[in-house]
Amino acid sequence: MQVTSQTPTLNDTLSAQGAIAWQGDNTAGDQCTFTRGALHVIGPKGGVPGCLDSAASFGNFALQVKLTIIQGDTAGTVFLAHVAGNNFNQYGYSISADGSYAFSSVAVDMQNHTGSNPQLLSGGHSSAINTAANQPNVLTLIARNQTIYLYINKQYVTTVTEAVTSAMAIGFIGAGKATQVPVDIACNNFQVWSI
Repeated sequence: MQVTSQTPTLNDTLSAQGAIAWQGDNTAGDQCTFTRGALHVIGPKGGVPGCLDSAASFGNFALQVKLTIIQGDTAGTVFLAHVAGNNFNQYGYSISADGSYAFSSVAVDMQNHTGSNPQLLSGGHSSAINTAANQPNVLTLIARNQTIYLYINKQYVTTVTEAVTSAMAIGFIGAGKATQVPVDIACNNFQVWSI
């Protein structure tokens, strides 16, 4: 992870509103709220809320964020990658309170507002995940030349080969589907490097 020792292109503590306009899906009840020194991704019971920065645009990149599950069962980061025309792939890298991780993709047609079922590209359990309640985990993703390297708490997890050449939007997600509870994910120390 030599790239993360360099000066980031984007460095946001997420302790208060900065230059990035984080947006949730208000129609689904998602909220992106700054409180208690963090950006909170909040959603209804059993939901999958998200907060996106739709102005982001990176080629080969690395991203890192500290996520804490306050309520819910899953926290992660997402980004959109352009495929062709109005078609995008949304990639998600998440961890769950049971010690599992997943890297998946969803094909999205932006014009028709439709998406495919998620496709799991890599997943499993990792002892690197801090499963204790209200404890942070640092997720790092490095996307370089169609190879994606995944880390949890600065420990290497796996490599995925996928045709990702750029990110059009980057953000954070949470979920409460497994436990059917409202979602509250605290996000801090968001960094992105152009590589």
